[in-house]
Amino acid sequence: MRTELRQGELEIEGITIESRIGVDLEPHTEYNLNLEFAVRQGTAPTAMRLKSYSAEFVLFDNETENSIRLTDGVSNSASFRLRTGKKSGLLSVFNEYLHSYKEGVEPAYEYMTGDSGIVITKREDDTIHFACNNRSPREQLAFEDVTGTLTVTKVGSAENHSFAPAEDGSPIQQYCFIDSGDEAPDEKKLVDIATALSGKASPTSEAVTTLIGRLEGLNFTIISSADNAVTVEVDISDEDTTEFAMVDEARLWNLNLVKVKTRTLLNQSTNRPES
Repeated sequence: MRTELRQGELEIEGITIESRIGVDLEPHTEYNLNLEFAVRQGTAPTAMRLKSYSAEFVLFDNETENSIRLTDGVSNSASFRLRTGKKSGLLSVFNEYLHSYKEGVEPAYEYMTGDSGIVITKREDDTIHFACNNRSPREQLAFEDVTGTLTVTKVGSAENHSFAPAEDGSPIQQYCFIDSGDEAPDEKKLVDIATALSGKASPTSEAVTTLIGRLEGLNFTIISSADNAVTVEVDISDEDTTEFAMVDEARLWNLNLVKVKTRTLLNQSTNRPES
């Protein structure tokens, strides 16, 4: 199931399965956000991740964040203010779970592996009711590992608010390489995958693992990874890790490439027929 869901959405037996919940946000607007969730007893240690793009969460001490993890047993219910600047924003919500691929290795939170996915069970005014699978659910189509509600309510104008947008001019950039296999996802789906990618699962895609191997010895950091994708952070002022070099590597291995901060698709792989 996950192989198909990498592209963002999947229909199975009349069920629409999403990789994450996405909420579009209007520019210069303030919202109240409330998230509540419960985890089935016996499932893997679980958290919910909230990420904002061209928007920011305002915490109780007036500090701001663009990524928040709520952990089961610690913070199953939380509320935040969320505000945008002059551009439209995006809120992305998905579940994470602790997992380790190697014996003796400390588990880490990961996302978008195995049979994980989200089903929106009901929409009610500003509230979205959802249910999630973890990586290895007890029953693949039951979506019983996590259940919850997300409420995003527009409360007013943030006309005078602004924050520094991600600019191309920064020397430190993040690039997400995605192996879409035999599929040909559109630009929106690829950007959705790149902006939602979290955790550090070991990639199984040969093209992605080859890419990582080719970067060894260069000044780069793996920010997140999944079965078929990896996000790396590089200094594009270094002649070995320029944006041109990133695009060149993507083309060489027929990978999709998304510049994360600006949500820009830089390279789209060709649709490879099954051999």
